[in-house]
Amino acid sequence: MQSNIKYIEAAILKIPSVASNIYEFSQVIIDGENGFLASTEDEWYEKIRQLILNPTLRKNMAQNAFRSCEALYRKEKQKELFKEILNNELVETTETQENKLKVLQVNLYYGINSFGGATIVVENLAKEMYALSEKQIEVNVFTTHSGDEAGVGALRKYDFEGIPVYSCSANVNEGTSIDDPTIDHVFWDVIQTVKPDIVHFHAVQGFGCGLSKICREQHIPYVMTLHDRWPYCPKLFMVDEKGEDCTKYGTSVDVCEHQCHFNADWIATRRNKLYEMLRGASQLYVPSFHAKAELEKLFPDFTMIVNIKTGLKIFRENQ
Repeated sequence: MQSNIKYIEAAILKIPSVASNIYEFSQVIIDGENGFLASTEDEWYEKIRQLILNPTLRKNMAQNAFRSCEALYRKEKQKELFKEILNNELVETTETQENKLKVLQVNLYYGINSFGGATIVVENLAKEMYALSEKQIEVNVFTTHSGDEAGVGALRKYDFEGIPVYSCSANVNEGTSIDDPTIDHVFWDVIQTVKPDIVHFHAVQGFGCGLSKICREQHIPYVMTLHDRWPYCPKLFMVDEKGEDCTKYGTSVDVCEHQCHFNADWIATRRNKLYEMLRGASQLYVPSFHAKAELEKLFPDFTMIVNIKTGLKIFRENQ
């Protein structure tokens, strides 16, 4: 379980939830008030039964869940988190700084090529940065697109909701690509144009590790948000061909070879290269304490892993 996002999604629609009694849910759910927590089959049965038979309980619990998520994950909370990141010691700024703080957001999809939950997070974050432009912040985005008539490697620039977007035409293999010299070359050009003070990598599976190497060579600090398990799993989610969690068998390269039929040597090479990318980050952001513990188990020498809560906009009903 990466986070409690499924509980949040249900709560926003005012649907009551029964969830596993693990930390990711117990930090939000007060059992019997804004949801149910269950540890055994008997508890699951009894609590689902209560919700089926008691419409008043369903309604009250759903309303309480909505109010809880509104308080914990509203848009203003995300603004506070963003301000903390910007005020972090990673970037030295002063109130008298003449030039704007330049932030480059990097995500596989964005804007006219928007796709997936991570992209929504990046787009909302970029919009929040844009809204803070009067406070000396400038945001740009680097992303990809496909099917460009100019061919692979073509660079397009456009504005999306007021935000400058640099998009590289690419044929990306999200799981297996380790290096992509074409994207590296275009990213280098964008770096020279934008001259960012800090780079924020999001879902960059398929880009390869060259982008972070360029940042290190140019002495540009970067942070990373790990939206899934792509740094150590080519399939992104560490599930085998049967849809079962691979981690129950361990995390060695032999598990990848046996369960998903990847070449063990290739997995080792991939992990080593992506390890360098992760290690070079000033901070690594993960969506839950479970994800943080999982990453620390795989990379025990990492001390820059930070847990952040998932945020979302609250869609109010017209009443």
